[in-house]
Amino acid sequence: MKLIQLLSLSILLFLGSSSLVGKEVYQYTPEIHGVLTQSGTPMNDQEVVLRVGVRGDIQEFIARTDDQGRFSFQSVQETKPTSSSFLDQKYVLVFLKTYLKSGEEITIWESSIDGYEIDDFARKNMNNLNCEVTNELYYFAFSYSENGDDDTYVYSQCRLFGYVDSGIYEE
Repeated sequence: MKLIQLLSLSILLFLGSSSLVGKEVYQYTPEIHGVLTQSGTPMNDQEVVLRVGVRGDIQEFIARTDDQGRFSFQSVQETKPTSSSFLDQKYVLVFLKTYLKSGEEITIWESSIDGYEIDDFARKNMNNLNCEVTNELYYFAFSYSENGDDDTYVYSQCRLFGYVDSGIYEE
C-alpha cells in the first residue's frame, strides 16, 4: 500500500512540476499603424499583408486601409514555456507589404531582427508608418547600442526615423 502511495505521489509531483516551468511572452512585432498614399492621395480599400517568420513558421495577417489610407495590426506575440534551447536562434523576420493593381510590390517594412523583444526603433517607427507608394525603396540602418553601429537593417518605401544610415537600396 505504501508503495502505491509513494508511486502516486511521485507521479503527481512529476506532472505538477511541468506547471512550475516558467512562461515567457515572446514579442515578434509591436502594434502597427500606418497610412498609405499614392501621389499624396490616401489609398482606400488597399490590402496590406503582414508576414512574421519565427522558428521556420510563417504567420500571415491581412488588413485593409480605410478611407484615409490608414491600416493597423495588433502586436504579434505568444506565450511559451521558458526555454534555453540553443536550437532557438531567436530570429524574427517581418514583411509588411502591399501590392498595387499593376502588380507592383510595395515594401512597407522588411527586417530580420534578433530577439523576441521589440526595440524602440521598431516600436516607434511601426507605430507611425507614413508610406508614399511612389517612393523608391530605401535601406535604413539602426543601432541597438549608443555607439552608433549599424546593427540591423530595415528596407522600406516609408519615411522612417532614428536611423544611423540610410540610402536608396540598389540590388
